[in-house]
Amino acid sequence: MALGRARDLDRSVSVDPESASAVTVALLSSRLPIHAVMAYVLDAEEWPDVRSVATTTDIAGLPCPEPIVLLDLDGSPEPVRIQDVQSARPDARIVALATDATGAAILDALRAGVRAYVRTPNELMTINDVLARVARGDVVVRLDLQRAAVEELGRLVRRVRHGADVGGQLTPRELEILGLLADGLTARQIGSRLSISSRTVERHASGLYRKLDVRTRVQAVARAAAIGLVDVR
Repeated sequence: MALGRARDLDRSVSVDPESASAVTVALLSSRLPIHAVMAYVLDAEEWPDVRSVATTTDIAGLPCPEPIVLLDLDGSPEPVRIQDVQSARPDARIVALATDATGAAILDALRAGVRAYVRTPNELMTINDVLARVARGDVVVRLDLQRAAVEELGRLVRRVRHGADVGGQLTPRELEILGLLADGLTARQIGSRLSISSRTVERHASGLYRKLDVRTRVQAVARAAAIGLVDVR
């Protein structure tokens, strides 16, 4: 995640016309207002090859190397994820269009490899500058959004450290049972899966409840998810 290379959007930047003419810009969005704004805002002289695409197959078939893909995370038709575009076209430079300004969303996008993060609809008027910077190799994210992503990264690091501390107190069997509880299995089902009695399962569960400082299965799973011991998504 190259936050250090990101640029603020306060200054106007132009790109070499010959370079721009060789770049295909593809817009993947099912939202008509996004298409309307792009048609109005994009400089046709600076970006003569702008295409609307509907699927990752369309992206894979783009003729030029290193196309810039404007991916509407809130309105792609399949829906399409950043990873889907990367799989279809590894050389694509992805510009994420999204309304979400939370640190988690921005961090996820940057970790997935986007070259720019543009909030809709307010930042669409800056799209020519964004494309110019992406075309020349920059990562473009507003400074306040960068800060939100860095703060989220800090929270994740603290959560992982805390999870490691708590996880270190759990026995391998307790961790195993915790994972099965998170999957929604009952004590009887867990016992059958592990070839132990349901009473033994309950004894192990009682131990992990105590170490997690909770009283119920739901609390245990929620607590474990909050500190990164299980994934409940």
